[in-house]
Amino acid sequence: MLKYDVTKCKTIKKRWLFPLLIILISILLPMDTLKAERAATEGGTTSNNKSNQNYSTWSSPMYSNLYENEDHTLTRVECIDDKIIYENYDKNYKLLKKDTIKKELSLYGGFYSGKDANYFVFGQTNSKQSKTCEVIRVVKYSKDWKRIASCSLKDCNTTVPFDAGSLRFAESGDMLYIRTSHEMYKSSDGYNHQANLTFSVNTDTMEITDSYSIVMNIGYGYVSHSFNQFIQVNGKELLAVDHGDAYPRSIALIKYEKSAGETTFTGKCSSIDLLEFPGSIGANATGGSVGGFEVSSSSYLVVGNYDNTSASVRNVFLSVTPQGTLTDGNTKLLYLTKYKKNSKARVSTPQLVKITDDSFMVLWEVTNTDTYQQEVNYVIVNGKGETVTKVGSMTGNLSDCQPIVYNDKVTWYFTNDSTPVFCTVPTDGTAAKDNLVKGDQFTVKKITYSIIKSTSKTKTVAVNHIEDISSTKITIPSTIKINGATYKVTEVYDQAFDNCYYTKTIVFGSNITKIGNLGLPSWNNVQKIQIKTTKLKTVKKKAFSEVSDSAVIEVPKSKLSVYKKLLKGKGQSSKVKITKL
Repeated sequence: MLKYDVTKCKTIKKRWLFPLLIILISILLPMDTLKAERAATEGGTTSNNKSNQNYSTWSSPMYSNLYENEDHTLTRVECIDDKIIYENYDKNYKLLKKDTIKKELSLYGGFYSGKDANYFVFGQTNSKQSKTCEVIRVVKYSKDWKRIASCSLKDCNTTVPFDAGSLRFAESGDMLYIRTSHEMYKSSDGYNHQANLTFSVNTDTMEITDSYSIVMNIGYGYVSHSFNQFIQVNGKELLAVDHGDAYPRSIALIKYEKSAGETTFTGKCSSIDLLEFPGSIGANATGGSVGGFEVSSSSYLVVGNYDNTSASVRNVFLSVTPQGTLTDGNTKLLYLTKYKKNSKARVSTPQLVKITDDSFMVLWEVTNTDTYQQEVNYVIVNGKGETVTKVGSMTGNLSDCQPIVYNDKVTWYFTNDSTPVFCTVPTDGTAAKDNLVKGDQFTVKKITYSIIKSTSKTKTVAVNHIEDISSTKITIPSTIKINGATYKVTEVYDQAFDNCYYTKTIVFGSNITKIGNLGLPSWNNVQKIQIKTTKLKTVKKKAFSEVSDSAVIEVPKSKLSVYKKLLKGKGQSSKVKITKL
């Protein structure tokens, strides 16, 4: 008969209990809980859309889009130059596949992921004011990107579609409503004025069922000039918001008398001014912008920014209007930021995300005018416009990609001459994990750095740009501190020194491995370059172009012969000497 030592068994249990618990927790907890709040991707298409939701005077079409598929993957759709790319990503933002679609006309209006199909809007100019010119084309694609059909808008008082404005969609049954802007035919005063343009499409037959493009007044939904356009369907209500500088000179909320889902929408409308702008009728600068329009269970919510300081310092506002009959005096205008006229902070055009019928997230960028450092701020408000959380912040940017709700997080992406960086904030507004990703930029002691890698094991940055244009000596340090962590400075990017007119001495720190084309201006005073690193591997062909013939490049004694070969013919004159430090 075998005997067991009970005391040893207890010791073994204690010894293994904690590791077993860790293993069980790692198995039971979903991997999403470990996922970073931001993720830099690889393999996608490079673009630059950061901060493109922001506008000062008038907006533009949104080129970047994101939506969730039935299999819970994400699709990025973005118009880049003369092509449209679409890319699928898994829940961890790994690229699964990508492809392209050609623009069918020269101008891009927008994209909409509908309930059963995808839609693009294209356009072209009509300078001859031809009634037969196809000004706008709406193209329907299946969800697996097969072209199905299209329809065209002609004879619509338009010379330039999407001019000085945006384009947005709303869907009700088989009806797709599209609200945008246009430059109109020349009027009796000799000018081509700008206004909004609205039309509807039967998505089953792909026929345009109604449009409104003539000059009228807000009693028919007409706004001129209209610098941003929003449209929403709320049950049977068809609603719109426009940013006007003349008729009216306000941010206007408009309700059509006809019900959403009907074949036609033209007719009388009711409206109210959410925020009236001072100044002359038709003066383009209003001091404000509009960034979002959503409907809660009780109210119409609109966010924007406005210079309420009279000192070019804008604040983010939220307007709250009770649902039902639009009545003057019923709207509350609430400011979510309270920057004063001497503030160094500048807020962007905000974005508004509907989480539930009674929960919304407002997001905006804040830029420090001294350091040019940017961050994203966010806050949760309820359906009555009351703030539910404190304002949170995270490193990164917004873009013209409207954020969506994905895996219980508000999710969007931005690009900065890069592949997408996906950003997420928990839908309850709790603090986002403020991790750093490739491409993030920080300014430390008048030098802007870009993150190369930021993991627990490796933290490296590159010199992106020298902001100090007056110093005679520029020293690239070996390391810098970002958010309390130490990062090695290992690279210098192209054109980093393009403003260094007065620099006489450049010092490269001990961790530099790669020097790009410095971009020194033709008129410069550089006489000495000190290279302290022994790790230098790559120097671009024109790194030292424009360096004076009398300059000296000093290198570590142990690397003199190696660096003479490495630095030979890197843009400098053959008269430039390479000597030991």
